[in-house]
Amino acid sequence: MKKTSIEQIVEVVHGTTTGSTEQRISGVTVDSRTVRPGDLFVALKGEKTDGHQYIDKAFEKGAAACMVERLPNKRTAGPLIVVENGLKAIQQLARYNREALACKVLAVTGSSGKTTTKDLIAGVLSVKHRVVHTTGNQNNELGLPLTLLRGDEETDVFVVEMGMRGLGQIKELADIARPDLAVITNIGTAHLELLHSRENIFKAKTEIFSYFTKDQVGIVNGDDDYLKNIRATNFPVYKVGIKEEGLDLRCIAHQNTVNGLRMEIEHAGEIQKYRFLLPGVHNVYNSLSAIMAGLVFDLTPEQIQQGMNRYQGSENRMEIQERASFTVINDAYNANVQSMESAIDVLKNFHNKKQTKIAVLGDMLELGDEQIKYHQEIGKKIARSGIDFLIAYGELASHYIEGAKQNGFAAQKCHHAENKKEIAAFIQNNFEEATILLKGSRAMALEEILQWMSKKGSEKQ
Repeated sequence: MKKTSIEQIVEVVHGTTTGSTEQRISGVTVDSRTVRPGDLFVALKGEKTDGHQYIDKAFEKGAAACMVERLPNKRTAGPLIVVENGLKAIQQLARYNREALACKVLAVTGSSGKTTTKDLIAGVLSVKHRVVHTTGNQNNELGLPLTLLRGDEETDVFVVEMGMRGLGQIKELADIARPDLAVITNIGTAHLELLHSRENIFKAKTEIFSYFTKDQVGIVNGDDDYLKNIRATNFPVYKVGIKEEGLDLRCIAHQNTVNGLRMEIEHAGEIQKYRFLLPGVHNVYNSLSAIMAGLVFDLTPEQIQQGMNRYQGSENRMEIQERASFTVINDAYNANVQSMESAIDVLKNFHNKKQTKIAVLGDMLELGDEQIKYHQEIGKKIARSGIDFLIAYGELASHYIEGAKQNGFAAQKCHHAENKKEIAAFIQNNFEEATILLKGSRAMALEEILQWMSKKGSEKQ
């Protein structure tokens, strides 16, 4: 964060202090293991541990001060800032840091694709600007402010991801970050169990615009049946896509190749060619949002392509790995209906020398009352996609097989596994080579299958 005196921090968080207030804070952490000299360690009480137990350790590692909700029973090696609510104090401090730095903030949300889009945009903008962006799954009421607190005097742009599990949550995040530009990737079925309808999901996602005026900019998927109806009334909205008329940025042609996507993009009457290393039509949409963001930030097409080449994806999101004679498409980070369909399309259209294509699918969670129907529909898609074999894992996953068989997929091409080690053994015992898709909700952790699949070669079990 921008170097700030303890005295100023106390004022921002409406706290009190013990000890000297002269030192200046240069960073904030809630993990005592990551404390660096000059940091403020915030002791939060969690479900499994209480940060107040690590105050001494934080000071030993060089913390300039600790923020606490209660005073310890013994004297500490440095000053304490006492607040009523540590999480709220972090949010207040993040808002202060965001305003003090006068950086631009770009926020991304959506039912699927938001992490890839965020990482793409971060790569694009980093060609011209010093960017701080969300890492891992730090997209909630704690992770977002901690991201904003990573920015310092060297930062030009924040690129943050906003997740949610209910109405009002993105509005709270938007109040902290006050984005200058916001991207919504799509309105899907993720969190349908909690929000009950796509209409409510739409309302929740568009809370990202809560504090927008004519000076802010929105970018949305103009092919999405909800987002295409957003009108630019109070602030400009750029629509990107493939199908609809009147798009501000349109992909007029795209091709999946061994090396990823090749795209022809039309903007302002001109056509530019772009490449992205990840395959799939869903990544066309992710690329379009990143390209549009680059144009808003006045990057040239050449600079945008340079930034897309810098893309560094997050773990378990469309990672292409070689395991012995198997090519694995590891997209196991999470799943909903739309992202599952996109992943199956990637497997279907994946180009390599391996003829056999295997879908290993885990449960899709939080889909509400129609969860069985959604799993059956994915099975139907499998049956019609030319996939060679379906391996299902999880209680709900049995309905993938049910839907597939109802649509003509042979029973002998299906296997319902009881555990992940069994999946690895089944594949290695029954197939010489194959391209394998791993896809399921986060709780299914399908990437763990890889620990039983050798990178260099393996004996059949």
